[in-house]
Amino acid sequence: MVRSSPLNAFLHPRITSRPTPLAWVAAASLLGSACGFGRDPEATRVTIAEIAGRPVTLAEFAPVLARRLEGGGSVASDEVKSRLLDQFLEEQVLLDEARRQGVQVDDAEVERALAGLASPEAPADESYRDELRAHLTVEKLLRRHVEETTSVSAADEEAYYHEHPAEFHRALVVILRQILLDNRPAAEAARAEAAGAPERFAEIAAAVSLSPDRGRPQSFPIDALPDEVADAVVGIEPGELTEVIERPPDFLIFRLEGIKPARDLSLAEARPEIRALLIERGGAGALVRLLADLKARRGLTLVPGNLPFEYVPERPA
Repeated sequence: MVRSSPLNAFLHPRITSRPTPLAWVAAASLLGSACGFGRDPEATRVTIAEIAGRPVTLAEFAPVLARRLEGGGSVASDEVKSRLLDQFLEEQVLLDEARRQGVQVDDAEVERALAGLASPEAPADESYRDELRAHLTVEKLLRRHVEETTSVSAADEEAYYHEHPAEFHRALVVILRQILLDNRPAAEAARAEAAGAPERFAEIAAAVSLSPDRGRPQSFPIDALPDEVADAVVGIEPGELTEVIERPPDFLIFRLEGIKPARDLSLAEARPEIRALLIERGGAGALVRLLADLKARRGLTLVPGNLPFEYVPERPA
């Protein structure tokens, strides 16, 4: 049986993220759901809001609400549902503007995004794809707007690079294959077999490892690994195996496939990352102004009496 373990959090390429003005859009989790009133045919005729005269129905919002609440572990309060409704309606306002401007997301873009979100055990249905397409369309509109309204010069990029050198240091990277097992005798046996035929490590891992990667090579910054794994790996040469490493309840063996030395990115290499960061920082106000302008020009009217919960107005900050 393939399973996850505490090590899985470490044994995937580390993603360093910064808060961005698009984070509120990304916060909408695209998960499977069930929602009784969303399947009610009557819900298609219940208007909960209007945007530029276009009715937004309960049937449109219900499955989105269910997806965004799934996994919460308890019944959501009316205030939580109200804030999710606010987010949904703001996204609808932006989606209308994206369509007006001809912003489109093709099937290939949806499938690429889907590959990073959906698991084989939970295939995406059409509703899932439709919500993902809407999310990507809004995100594309916002990025276009930020880039068009935010100016970043080469001098700005160079100044940021010299003021934040640590951000452009890349730690030593190791390329590893792993075997993960849940008891020491099995791990010792797997290591002995792999040590006798190192070229068969991937084959052995595919047959016995409990890790989802099944022995495929993966790259990790050395400072992203648990200390005991990092210590074991730096003590061997490419092609060699570590001893069995115990991290309760797991037992692991690694084969070092290769090493990429630590280095500092050049200014030329760092420019795209710096530019994206500075544009997003400078675009926060632009996004707030865009949304406020669209809501005023296009019109957004809520019909709270048609909601299946009591709408709670947002409190002033």
